[in-house]
Amino acid sequence: MAVYRPHQLPKVSLLDIMDVNLNSLYPFRHSWATIKPQAEPIVPVTSPVDAQFTVNDWRLQVLRACCQIRRENEALEKARALVYARLDKRETTPAEPGPQDVTLTDEMLARAVAALKAPRNQVLSEMLRLEITRNDLETLTGLNWLNDNVINFYLTMVVERAKADPALPKVYAFNTFFVTTLEHKGYPGVRRWTKKIDLFSHDIVLVPVHLGMHWCMAVIDMRDSTIKYYDSMGMRNDRCLRDLLDYLTSEMKDKKKEVLDMNQWRLINVEGLPQQNNGSDCGMFACKYAEYAARDARLNFTQADMPYFRRRMIVELLDRRLMQAA
Repeated sequence: MAVYRPHQLPKVSLLDIMDVNLNSLYPFRHSWATIKPQAEPIVPVTSPVDAQFTVNDWRLQVLRACCQIRRENEALEKARALVYARLDKRETTPAEPGPQDVTLTDEMLARAVAALKAPRNQVLSEMLRLEITRNDLETLTGLNWLNDNVINFYLTMVVERAKADPALPKVYAFNTFFVTTLEHKGYPGVRRWTKKIDLFSHDIVLVPVHLGMHWCMAVIDMRDSTIKYYDSMGMRNDRCLRDLLDYLTSEMKDKKKEVLDMNQWRLINVEGLPQQNNGSDCGMFACKYAEYAARDARLNFTQADMPYFRRRMIVELLDRRLMQAA
């Protein structure tokens, strides 16, 4: 029986190195465990005719995949171009370091170095069912992009600090997948996330926002009825602000059977923020926006403080607590 094979593979638009880096930084978002169930089973070829149809179907699937990859590449290119266009317009003169209120001792730095030499998947810190491995810590070195694990763990420490200090505002933090789920599934998709939480009993709610290639932070302040959006690239996100206000309206109706007066709320794209001067520190800025907001502190840090904050955060993640100024 003749075996039919395609003579030439169609040209495939390959993902570039930026996409490979993204995939390595967020492995659990694109793991084999999530991809495998979506794969189509291989159907045995029973005849030459079936073989011809199989080849044609295969060609069509490859072409569709190529088109999808090309569309994703184009979207990433547009996002990348926007980021670098804003960076090009930014003043590039290095800023003077701001106040670094906690001194990192030689012992602290030695522990950080030792942790970065551990096996890649070794769990180095655990807190409330969250884990930090060496892979996660490495996102805090150099100019790497922070991943979800680091940001979720850090925000959990911000919440735990508030619980331990009655003088601080009462804080709640959503995880990094909240906004994405809210955008794709609406309120029903996140309704059960606060099943045991009275969101309105907190002073501040921290909402990390991931835009594919960029981290931002939204802060809901129940005390003055504001939702603020913090972006280290100075970009606005009116949609996110509206989505969060709509979420609060639905949450109030569902959990408290009351109507939220939307007219009392102010939606603010915060201006005059400390800004990043590179394409790598957005996650660090987002975390520091949250940490400062959670203690009503003035944002007095700069881009020049980021290397210090990265080293400090490694130590804090290992110790499972935020450092306090003496």
